[in-house]
Amino acid sequence: MEACATLFEVPPAPPELARKELRLMVTRFLQSRGWLVMHNVRNQTAYPGMAKLTAIRGGRVIWLDIKAHGAPPTPLELSFASLIMDHDGEHRVVRGLRDVIDL
Repeated sequence: MEACATLFEVPPAPPELARKELRLMVTRFLQSRGWLVMHNVRNQTAYPGMAKLTAIRGGRVIWLDIKAHGAPPTPLELSFASLIMDHDGEHRVVRGLRDVIDL
């Protein structure tokens, strides 16, 4: 892997990084920064298109949709994101640590 230009620059996730590996990497990173991170299991009783992770810290709640490199959100995921934002919530599509480095 190439070296980062600065201490704070986060390299993009490699294309072969599996969604599960990315989810674990994001979870560990956020937990190291004091976030409570919950993995939302999608099943028949879950809200359609629900984000894969929910992160909570200091009353702030963020829904995080983990996506493999280049994979677009599904229509149900877009609908869920829109619903969250319509209720003044935070939602992000995460393709690598660079998408959560500011948290």
